Amino acid sequence: APNSNLMTAVVDWLGRQWSYTHPAATRIGACSDWRNQGVPCFDLAMIVRGLGDAAPIVGEVACARVAARIVGWLDRMVGADGRLNPWLVLDSVGFPDRWSTRRGPYQIKTSAALLGAPNGWVPNRILRAAEETIHAWSARVTEQLEWHARLYAMEGLARVRPDQRVKIGFDYALGYLPERVGSSGGRSRADIQAQALRL
Repeated sequence: APNSNLMTAVVDWLGRQWSYTHPAATRIGACSDWRNQGVPCFDLAMIVRGLGDAAPIVGEVACARVAARIVGWLDRMVGADGRLNPWLVLDSVGFPDRWSTRRGPYQIKTSAALLGAPNGWVPNRILRAAEETIHAWSARVTEQLEWHARLYAMEGLARVRPDQRVKIGFDYALGYLPERVGSSGGRSRADIQAQALRL
C-alpha cells in the first residue's frame, strides 16, 4: 500500500538531486559506471512517470515542481529531426556503442511514459518528439534483437498502440526467454522474464 511519508521523502530527494546546474548521476554509488557519463532519456522518462503516479498521494504541486527540473534535461534530448535522442552524452571518452546508447524501437516505452504524464507537465515540443519517435519505430519492433530491449518496445506499444501486437514467441522447450531473440541459449535473466510477465 502507498506510504505517503516514504513517497514524500523520495520526491523530496529527487528534487534535491536534480536541483543543480549539472545533472544528477543515475547510478548512485557507482561513480565509474559508464552510465554516469551522460543522462539517459529512458531513466528520466521513468522518473516523470513515477512522479505522476506519486502525485495523488504526495501532491500535484510538489511532484510537478520536480518533474519540471527533469523536463529541462529532456528538452535537450530532442534531436534535430524532431525525435528523441536516447542520451545526452556529457563525456564521450569510453562511452559505449550498444543498443541502449543508440536510437531504436525500445524508445517507444520512453515515449509512451512521457505521453502519459499529467497534463501540462511535459512541454509540447517534447510530446511531439515522443510521438515522432513512436511513429518512427512502431513498425520496426522486431529489429530489436535483444529481448530486454524488444520487450521495452512492446510495453510501450501496449500503452499507445495496443492494436499493433508483436508476438513474444516463447520457447517452451528452453523454458525462458534468452537474452537474444532466436537464441537457443544464454543466461536466464529475471528482468527479462519479469518484463514478459508484466506485458
